[in-house]
Amino acid sequence: MKFGFGDSFPVPSNCLLGVKIKMKLVFPLVVSLSFFASAAGAPFKDSPPDRDQVKKLFAKEVHLEEAVKGRPLPTNDWWTSLLATSPFPGRMYAYPFTISADASAVKIWYPNEWNETGTEMIAGDPLLIEPIDPSPDPNPEERVLFDFESDWATLGWKIEGNAFGKSPMTNAQHGSRGFVGSRFAASFYGRDGSLGSATSPKFAIDKNYLHFKVAGGSDKSILGVHLLIDGESVLQEVGKNDNDFTWRKWDLRKYKGKKGQIRLRDESKGGWGFVSADHFVQSDKDSKPKSGPFSHASTLGWGDWHVAMRLHLSTFKNADVTFGRGMPCVWIEPNGLDLRIPGIVKPNGSLEYHGKTFGVHAPGGSLSAKDGFTLFSGPVLAISALGKDPTQAATFARHAAAIPRDTRFEWKHDRAGGRVDTTWEIKTSNGAPALQGWIPHHYRKTTHDFKAVGIEYGTRRGKMIVAQGNRFAISWPFTGIIPVFPLPKDGKFKPEVLSGLIDRWAKGMLAKKDKDRQGADTYWGGKSMLKTCQAFNMAWQLKLPLAKELYAEARRITADWLSYETGEKAFYYARYPLPWSGLVGFNSSYGSEQFTDNHFHYGYLAMSVALVGMHDPAWLAKYGPLAREVVKQYAEWERDSPLYPRLRTFECWAGHSYAGGMSSGYDGNNQESSSEAVGSWAGAFFLGAAMGDEDMMATGAMGYAIETEAVHEYWNNAYGWKNPGQSNWSPNYKPTICSVMRDRDMGAWTWFSGEPIHIYGIQWLPAWTHMNYFGAHKEHSVFQLNQMLTRQGKDKGKMTWEEIDGDWGQVTAAYAAFCQPEEICRVLDEAMEKKWRISSPKHAGIPYYLSHASRAYGLIDVESHTDLPTSVVLKKPDGSRTALVYNLSKSTVPVRIFVKGKEVLKGSLPAKVLMAVPLK
Repeated sequence: MKFGFGDSFPVPSNCLLGVKIKMKLVFPLVVSLSFFASAAGAPFKDSPPDRDQVKKLFAKEVHLEEAVKGRPLPTNDWWTSLLATSPFPGRMYAYPFTISADASAVKIWYPNEWNETGTEMIAGDPLLIEPIDPSPDPNPEERVLFDFESDWATLGWKIEGNAFGKSPMTNAQHGSRGFVGSRFAASFYGRDGSLGSATSPKFAIDKNYLHFKVAGGSDKSILGVHLLIDGESVLQEVGKNDNDFTWRKWDLRKYKGKKGQIRLRDESKGGWGFVSADHFVQSDKDSKPKSGPFSHASTLGWGDWHVAMRLHLSTFKNADVTFGRGMPCVWIEPNGLDLRIPGIVKPNGSLEYHGKTFGVHAPGGSLSAKDGFTLFSGPVLAISALGKDPTQAATFARHAAAIPRDTRFEWKHDRAGGRVDTTWEIKTSNGAPALQGWIPHHYRKTTHDFKAVGIEYGTRRGKMIVAQGNRFAISWPFTGIIPVFPLPKDGKFKPEVLSGLIDRWAKGMLAKKDKDRQGADTYWGGKSMLKTCQAFNMAWQLKLPLAKELYAEARRITADWLSYETGEKAFYYARYPLPWSGLVGFNSSYGSEQFTDNHFHYGYLAMSVALVGMHDPAWLAKYGPLAREVVKQYAEWERDSPLYPRLRTFECWAGHSYAGGMSSGYDGNNQESSSEAVGSWAGAFFLGAAMGDEDMMATGAMGYAIETEAVHEYWNNAYGWKNPGQSNWSPNYKPTICSVMRDRDMGAWTWFSGEPIHIYGIQWLPAWTHMNYFGAHKEHSVFQLNQMLTRQGKDKGKMTWEEIDGDWGQVTAAYAAFCQPEEICRVLDEAMEKKWRISSPKHAGIPYYLSHASRAYGLIDVESHTDLPTSVVLKKPDGSRTALVYNLSKSTVPVRIFVKGKEVLKGSLPAKVLMAVPLK
């Protein structure tokens, strides 16, 4: 293998404004394939492996309407508990509303106040929109006896003692799950120590079974739900020391024809000293009852940021519910049903319910005041979020009939403009304009065409502004990213130090057998593979003899993941058929076989293949298309692909990726490591650039541009940390970082540790050139670094670089490279001299490489860019700028450099050349 490095490259006189300039040349030419064997076998396994978690996935019952059957399922979206979790979905956090449903009703929460810790907005009790069947079955198989949706006096129950209060409880009073409607019986007034009983009116036992739900304590001697016959207890049930309800069943056949009563009894003063019950149903069948009029929910359709679900009452009676991210309305279209709205709707269309103000609109229908509720009849009921200004009801009324039928997000990478242009289209049922909300990452640092209507909301993601229209345009800055940095040519950077770190790490890795060199699952294997590819690139730049062996290992392991041999147990990808269509790597880890963390895991592969393939077009021609398929698993850009859902792990409106393979029933979806998500976009971008795949590169640019801004806004509060008026966070929130972003809440914790170095550090890896986005907020990034060191030091004071470990400490040092490079270079030099743990070769010298590049060239200059995507313009504290440009293509390309929108330099860059271009 020939390396042929030169220290400079004489630029032809017809380029760079016609001036001969000597520029640093780091990467030269294409490498021969001659000493590498080609991989054998098929690219991917054509069916899933026989693994327990895979079988559990395919055993799930999927609830789809005919129109969407056959479409790959968007597993990682915000609403996907609707797909297959149970007969009904969990909470779907649309902002400003949260939506769900059960057998009894459509549930709409309107959270608008922070809790005491500032981690979430208080949901409160939901608005329940219940179905009313105008022509019910005169002899139903099931009949509800008691549902506890009123006070005890109205229900006719006899209350003794103080445990059961004056009325059944709400979830806000006693947090429980699994109850039906908005209330349930519970002996928790006065908490565990209160005593008492609640006894029902007598009822005729005329069916075979009694089904009901129970929660609470398990001690039958002092707690219980009893069936009384002639005043005596004949049957009893208790809870399982749990707040959440589970179904129970009594066989009543021996008591048919008699009169019965239900008694809830609490004589316990100790722990789990309460009993809860709900939804007593007499039935002719021993199977679980429906819990209400609706039997189940199904997915009717979805767009890029909205969804429609169908709630089934019978074959010809149902209700379709449509809602979307940022949409301040929920639309309900009943078929063969009327709807019951709690409370009386005012003439102006507003409804006060449990301290929240809703708008209630009935385009083409009617609203009739009844005894304590409003009856709706008609084709569509729209519920809007009015906030504190009920006069807004008129605005919402004008848009109430504009039901979203499709939402489409598209993007284009504008190289010359240094930006990503996006369009957002909403097709409505009547063609009229829609009302759409936007949150800070949409409007703070972008150019956009929003026509605001003066409606705003406080949400978990900051201030939402509402605009009117069917098409919106937003452009995010994208100033490029580069797959490698030039090595500095000054006395401060010591090539022998970096060489020694790489050499020590590589020899330890290469001394192992092939099977032991790399992690065998998609996450840890991805991390070790990427480090191998990074080490190779640095070794090649340094002209180390070891580079050839590292290159061989990098090619071996990437090719192994992209090939499959019959009987192989690890290092391969397998196709999933419908309905869970996809491409999944094995061995899996952390739930990735059910789509969790796919972008984290597979982004490592994408970047690795790019860092190998950019040196050899022939090798890339073979393995690049296979790696493209892996990228499509998490970032499919084609619409209506038969193999993958579009942008599986990216939620376009939220502006960030989701790690959950399915959204959680209570928390929604979530993402922990924002930086690994950004790394997945960088991997797609670098691979697209290496392959000349404009669509993949544009998708990587889009995801990188939008998600890095979401990271600044929501994970770091980079705009509000000094100015509370610009903050997206509650003043009650005391941490300085969000390390897990869930739809429901946020927090400074991780799924694996409570240590501050992990809470912060999981947002700072994998360390490589694309992480320069932290330099856009240098002062805040330094603040976060110091916060981590201070919190990790705990009661001993701020942790020093001498004390920090050689693993996460190096993650921290690499992060510091993009906010205080001069200081971290000094630290690393001292660490080498004094042999601190942070000087270990565990990370193959990557922190040293990144730190000295940032010191020599500067941090990201957000005001400058080139029209070559694989490039960056960096700026030092003294104001001097350097453009780093890398032409990955096979031919010479023209390059223009812009500062503050003005072209300052242009020229031609030869194929496969990396240069550092000083700018005046």
